[in-house]
Amino acid sequence: MTLVHLHHCGSLVAPICRWAGEIGHVKIGSGRRVCIAIVHVISRVVRRCFLLGNDPVTGKNFDHRKVWIEDRLQQLAAAFGIDLLAFSCLSNHFHLILRSRPDVVATWDDTEVARRWLLLCPVRKSKDGQPEVPNEFELNSIRHDPERLAKIRMRLSDISWWMRLLCQNIAQRANRDDGEVGKFFRHVFVPFGFWMTNRC
Repeated sequence: MTLVHLHHCGSLVAPICRWAGEIGHVKIGSGRRVCIAIVHVISRVVRRCFLLGNDPVTGKNFDHRKVWIEDRLQQLAAAFGIDLLAFSCLSNHFHLILRSRPDVVATWDDTEVARRWLLLCPVRKSKDGQPEVPNEFELNSIRHDPERLAKIRMRLSDISWWMRLLCQNIAQRANRDDGEVGKFFRHVFVPFGFWMTNRC
């Protein structure tokens, strides 16, 4: 296993993965070579926002936001071809260690790809905001569109998309909680450490 330290910010894991693909990769059934990346990411909040704990100025407690993050991580882990290896949440930032598994996503049939994506980005939601089970029409809108299907299959092992859907969800809920608008996280995430492995 090889570690590459990253010293810049942004959601650029996919280009980095292609660059580092010479270090570690696996072959999938078609013979195509894919890389499995293990990435340590950090995401920090802005404007004295809190992810947990007490605000010493107002006395307000924010532990409920940690529960939001934990619930959302469970949803993402159930749908993405990405392993959540570790998680730590502090008052103003959180850490994740994630492992992309494009080799696993490659084994899913078209229906499974469409089903998982529609649980992440549902067309319909229940009254409590949970994704409705996709119907045949919704599944076919992806299954019968080869270009869209290929893009979604790639997204399901893309750490940038995981972080986008995580941070977007938490930011929207926290802004409503605070009565604010605008940015909640400084960046979608900061890739801090990057490992490549040639083992599944």
